[in-house]
Amino acid sequence: MLDTAVVHQAGLAGVRRHRRPVCDPARIPEAMERLETLSRLAMQGCLQQCGWSAGDSISREQVVTMIGAASRHAGLLRSWLAALLAAGMLEESMGICRWRSAATSEDESEKLAENMKDAYAQLGFPPIMAEGHSRALACLPRLIRDELRIEQLLFRDGKVLEALGAYQDNLFTSYLNTACGYLARHLAEQHPSPLRVVELGAGAGLTTASTLRALNGMAVDYLFSDLSRIFTVAAGERFAGQPGMRYELLDINTAFSSQGVPPASADLVLAGNVLHNARHLGQTLVHIHQLLAPGGWLLFTESCRDNHAVLTCMQFLLSPAPRTPMPGMADRRRFTGRLFLDIGGWDRELREAGFEPLLVLPQADSSLAAAGQYLFLARLGNTD
Repeated sequence: MLDTAVVHQAGLAGVRRHRRPVCDPARIPEAMERLETLSRLAMQGCLQQCGWSAGDSISREQVVTMIGAASRHAGLLRSWLAALLAAGMLEESMGICRWRSAATSEDESEKLAENMKDAYAQLGFPPIMAEGHSRALACLPRLIRDELRIEQLLFRDGKVLEALGAYQDNLFTSYLNTACGYLARHLAEQHPSPLRVVELGAGAGLTTASTLRALNGMAVDYLFSDLSRIFTVAAGERFAGQPGMRYELLDINTAFSSQGVPPASADLVLAGNVLHNARHLGQTLVHIHQLLAPGGWLLFTESCRDNHAVLTCMQFLLSPAPRTPMPGMADRRRFTGRLFLDIGGWDRELREAGFEPLLVLPQADSSLAAAGQYLFLARLGNTD
């Protein structure tokens, strides 16, 4: 039986080992709110700069056209409006939105921006993250209109892995990835060797590295997969000395058996902050169900709410290419306009796909919950 408190303490050990100085954990929510406040003000400034004047009353549907936003960013724009409405900066009546608060002055914005670097440092991010976010905020009108791509700002030196690694390198992911490694070790110790692991959407490999450290000395057959060859090639170089590693291109939207991975060939499936990218989440979970052997485990991390700081930077990476379906447009998320499920939504989706949810961390009373990022463990249900 898993002890949630023990897993939580394992994750906290990862926070303590984080190589950059960290703030008092009690101050984490305050640092998060500073970043989100600055980001909401930047959203407001962008929308008003693009033509939504203080006295204008318009429907949500009209916003895209009024400000000249690219159609592929329509989903992102809906998230902006939801954030501004929730913060009381906008009000809505009978489907019509109007501003409730005046735009922040340039001097006030500059003072808030000065705090960005400190807030990111308190959360354990490397300096490159604050620098990239600052560049994005300064260019929001061009980004939302697709006159400039976020890749040009974040990867301008061609250092894709470095930029994505910076985004994933913080107190929250240190906690989640360390807890993930602890759970992988716990499961491996109960399983006949070797443990067959498939990691989906492994990206820059931070979850991979943490899991492999925890599994050190154990026999493992580990398939590192991603949709991009950039990541599989980089991982092959990074983990070259690790026994039992394989690297493949896999798409979570397609049955894995049709991609050369046999059914029931994995004991543990890992997915670090990737499942929300599924076009139809229920179908992707069914694909994972088919991939797992009887009694297998699904261990994944996910955001469970919109992070308003992310909405003004990294979220631009998730806007689909023209004529490409948006994540969630084929499942129930299309009715809510939300990309991320809350904890209850994940419980429902897992059970409908034949999984038994077992664990969610951090708990609501933890300061680490301020980021809205969670670790989930589920087991394959009875298939009789």
